[in-house]
Amino acid sequence: MVLVAEDEPTVRTLAESNIAELDYATLSAATGREALALLNEGAPVTVLFTDINMPDESEGNLDGIELARRAGELRPGLRVIYTSGSPPTDDMIALFVEGSTFLRKPYTREELLRVVRADPEAADSKFCQRGLDRAKNASYVDLAGCPLGVWLVPPRCPCDRIHVAQRRMWL
Repeated sequence: MVLVAEDEPTVRTLAESNIAELDYATLSAATGREALALLNEGAPVTVLFTDINMPDESEGNLDGIELARRAGELRPGLRVIYTSGSPPTDDMIALFVEGSTFLRKPYTREELLRVVRADPEAADSKFCQRGLDRAKNASYVDLAGCPLGVWLVPPRCPCDRIHVAQRRMWL
């Protein structure tokens, strides 16, 4: 089951609809607090797809990064996919949970489906900080073997074979 945490109703509904095409059950939350409550209730969530910036004016506001950290404490091994319209900063990446994925908005239906389907354990690339620095301005870098353990996902990448070629070029 995929938990979609997104404050923008249209984006949330569209993400749920696209993910359902893969025969995944979905739950949705408009705030980090709502998402955490669903996890606390015992929903059988295996993937958290969360917007990083979710404005919530109430006390106890949780952004996507804090939501993912708390969700990981509740569910060790939970796969996390972060999304945002802005590229992640070094400070943000340092706070991402290990093995997570980042998908930049706007993303296509195909990109979303590829990321949800992806198997992080299948990655064949080993990135160090130097690899991350080289790829900072690139649209894609797979950091599954990096000590940071974060995947940055490509906008409009035509296929997985090109991903492998790009990873090898950046090493």
